[in-house]
Amino acid sequence: MINLIIKDLRLSRNVNIFAVIYVLFLAAMGLTQPISVAVHVLYIMSICMITFAVIIYVNGYDGRNSTEAILNSLPIDRVDIVKSKYASSLIFAVFNGIIMYIFTNLIKLFVAGVQGEPMALWDISISVIIILMFYSLYYPFYFKMGEGMRTFNMILWVFIFILPSIVTKLGKKFQGTAILKNISEIDPNEGMFIFLAVSVIVYIISLTISKKLYLKREF
Repeated sequence: MINLIIKDLRLSRNVNIFAVIYVLFLAAMGLTQPISVAVHVLYIMSICMITFAVIIYVNGYDGRNSTEAILNSLPIDRVDIVKSKYASSLIFAVFNGIIMYIFTNLIKLFVAGVQGEPMALWDISISVIIILMFYSLYYPFYFKMGEGMRTFNMILWVFIFILPSIVTKLGKKFQGTAILKNISEIDPNEGMFIFLAVSVIVYIISLTISKKLYLKREF
């Protein structure tokens, strides 16, 4: 299983450089925002976007090159194939969060005149929760349908790049409203451990379901 994870990590280095620059730009933009909610939305969104982009690329590569068919022709346990995808996705989420955290804090530390807030650890936690919950739903379909998810992946790829525009419009719409005020007053540390624990449990349940579906799949 370790070798399968390493394969995914190596493939992740080839992700579109435009996507990386775009997401780093979004993270840097967070340091220019005067509204605390907008800042952290940008940070959370940037972590989720780059993680989704990496996973889409890696899974897409496997699909285009019939990697699963090749792996299933080798003496490799199918369960390990499933577990490696779940493990890789979690690693991508945490790693990207750490990179973004270091990136924004270095800008805050070394660039003069930056007044905004750098990324906080709870931004990473929320991002990981979102990513775990999303892929808890996604992977059972992925391991059931395989290439049947290609259209969905294309739609998700487009959505990743229009998401900032959607969030910006929603932010302007709700700016100054009671809803935004109430959100800004929420302590992100309250219940964070519970939500994170729940997302991990759901992720493990999803893994169990995916293993059963993949073992029944024919190649």
